[in-house]
Amino acid sequence: MIAELTAYKEYKPTGSKWLGEIPKHWGLHSLRNLTQARSERNHPELKLLSVERERGVIVRDREKATNHNFIPDDLSNYKVARQGDLVINKMKAWQGSMGIAPCEGIVSPAYFVFRFKLADRAFAHRLLRSKPYVAHFAAASDGVRIGQWDLSIAGMRNIPIIVPPPDEQELIVRFLDWSSVRLGKAIAAKRKVIGLLEEQKQAIIHRAVTRGLDDSVPLKPSGLDWLGDVPCYLRMVPLKAVCHIQSGVTLGKHYGNEQLSEYAYLRVANVQAGRLDLNKVLRLRLPKRDAQRSLLQYGDLLMTEGGDPDKLGRGCIWRNEIEPCIHQNHIFAVRPNPDKVVADFLEITLATRYARNYFIRTAKQTTNLASTNRTTIGAFRLLLPNTLGEQHVIVEAVRQKLEPVDASITRFTQEILLLQEYRTRLIADVVTGKLDVREFARTLPADIAEEAAELASSELGDDEFSDTDDELADELAGEPA
Repeated sequence: MIAELTAYKEYKPTGSKWLGEIPKHWGLHSLRNLTQARSERNHPELKLLSVERERGVIVRDREKATNHNFIPDDLSNYKVARQGDLVINKMKAWQGSMGIAPCEGIVSPAYFVFRFKLADRAFAHRLLRSKPYVAHFAAASDGVRIGQWDLSIAGMRNIPIIVPPPDEQELIVRFLDWSSVRLGKAIAAKRKVIGLLEEQKQAIIHRAVTRGLDDSVPLKPSGLDWLGDVPCYLRMVPLKAVCHIQSGVTLGKHYGNEQLSEYAYLRVANVQAGRLDLNKVLRLRLPKRDAQRSLLQYGDLLMTEGGDPDKLGRGCIWRNEIEPCIHQNHIFAVRPNPDKVVADFLEITLATRYARNYFIRTAKQTTNLASTNRTTIGAFRLLLPNTLGEQHVIVEAVRQKLEPVDASITRFTQEILLLQEYRTRLIADVVTGKLDVREFARTLPADIAEEAAELASSELGDDEFSDTDDELADELAGEPA
């Protein structure tokens, strides 16, 4: 695709290290000259809009509020955003949380709303959310800590805005829609393969845990309609009989003049199915006596209290990746009795279909979320072989069978990341004039935008970024030192 494109013939400097040179015939303005602040309020009847890092401005579902992202009863103070307005989350502008309003609505009073004078709204959306402009907004933001940067109005107004002729803006958008469709389909195909491989993994684990490794062993009814028959030698034991279930730290407590120590603080966002994501680990200060109750120990199985129904009870083993470390109250640390159960065996058990079915059936569910509790986790019935040695044998057999499957999943995941990085770079190069797409775009269908929007929406469903995670980070940042 990119091999068919060339640079423009003549360029001029912008004075920006992120934008570099732009085509000579393009306009160059400051954001100050293209925006006018809007401060209308008292229209609670309008659609509720929100700003997300991955999608920009979207219509928000009032039925899907969460404890960390709630909707107040009185929306009269919310700001009005007209279709085509620029809306910016000033606390998250450095991450790219901004966009063009797709329709008339209201947004949080903490957001900035501007009339934006650019001919093509779709071009404006892509331009301001491109990588070079996210860097500009980050440079115009400041604060004591990175999670609490605030966008400076003065700095923002000086950001240079490049403006191609209106007909060229339209051609750029057409090309980017077309390329998004091609790349989106490639990404979707790879995600489908990953989904099939994940199903294969679950089938391997489920078979090993619920039927053992010897197919000739006689079976007996398990007494559970979602499990069926199991080998006669397996015992069904409540999890609480072989494990200690530890609760985590609840935020919001004030300690007065007590001496505090700092600890790494593990959140739900850090605990994925079968793995840890420690790219962003927050830190918390609290008294040692409080921390002792929630300190993690090597071999603890981490289980999430709530979230999407299909992720409920997901778990992975803590192996002292960070010391000392405490955990959030929305995570349970399940500590196996080493004389009765192997931590790795417990981990693969939680990945079986029968475990997933148990947590889904026993969960407290709302419109889009599910949650469990300590009592329910403790009542989960483990299928245990007679000896620890047999547990180790099953774990090793599963590990060997999963090795090629995991390798394939890793390869496809890396390919998806490369395609996403390519798309980010392509958008940046096109909207900033590094590549001339005019002639190529004229050969493309003009109605590609709808297909591009549909693909983008479906792809975002798999994104792991969570606004709730950011809300938790903000909450933690506000804790007393």
